[in-house]
Amino acid sequence: MDPVSNTWQRRLRRWMRRGENCVLGRRKDRHFLPDFLVIGAQKAGTTWLHQNLLCHDEIFVPQKKELHYFNSDLKLSLFGYSDYFSGAKGKVIGEVTPAYSILSDADIELVRRILPDVKLVFLMRNPVDRAWSQAVMELAARGNRQIEEISFEEWATFLRSPTSFGRGHYSAILARWEKHFDRSSFFTAFFDDIQERPEDVLSGLFAHLGVRSVKEWSAFPVRKVVAPAVASTGMDEKGKGQAFAVEETTPELKVSTSKLMPDSVRILLTDLYKDSVDELHCRFRDEMPQWL
Repeated sequence: MDPVSNTWQRRLRRWMRRGENCVLGRRKDRHFLPDFLVIGAQKAGTTWLHQNLLCHDEIFVPQKKELHYFNSDLKLSLFGYSDYFSGAKGKVIGEVTPAYSILSDADIELVRRILPDVKLVFLMRNPVDRAWSQAVMELAARGNRQIEEISFEEWATFLRSPTSFGRGHYSAILARWEKHFDRSSFFTAFFDDIQERPEDVLSGLFAHLGVRSVKEWSAFPVRKVVAPAVASTGMDEKGKGQAFAVEETTPELKVSTSKLMPDSVRILLTDLYKDSVDELHCRFRDEMPQWL
């Protein structure tokens, strides 16, 4: 039996032991499972997107961002997962968990078996800036340290790790997911476009999801920088939302932490991501910003 089947059978048995009536892992009431997943990338605008999705009256996403269902070894039952979407009948249902971008092949196949018709949303940011933003969060902000206190060796160890590199290797992420889902399932966008023309990005996404277009954007934080005020903690505290800091400024005016990046770190990251960016250029061509 292949690894996918082993993974699937183990998790299905877990659900069945809990007495849940699952058919190929899908709850019979389809209204309570997602129609779309935002799978990443981390530090590429997913918090901004989540806050804007909350404002569309034909879309339901939980107030809590990052449910981490498919990357948590399914510790919560499928019925427990579906409870996050209760009350969403008649709406297009989704959730936003950037960590899904680095799921294994076995776990992506499990997503396909549970949600065979799901649509996928993937935002991409210059991988050098994305990696640096994550590193600053992990090593400096959460460690309560100044950037200058961290050695090049410590930056390099983190940035080369799968925790960092895997999240910015977009060509590999797309290739892995497209083994299991048709390319037509995907909506992709670039952080640069969110900065320059956020309404167009949202309009394209809403068309992909099959919901009404928006003409009046005053109710959407479309040109505001939205960032989590607290870290996501997984699937506990069901139904509770996260705290967010909303800055009264447009994304293009936000000062980027990339301006604080040491030259040695920038050279390292440019070298790490060159091949991946070249592969993306072959796919997106003129649609893609010039990153490196």
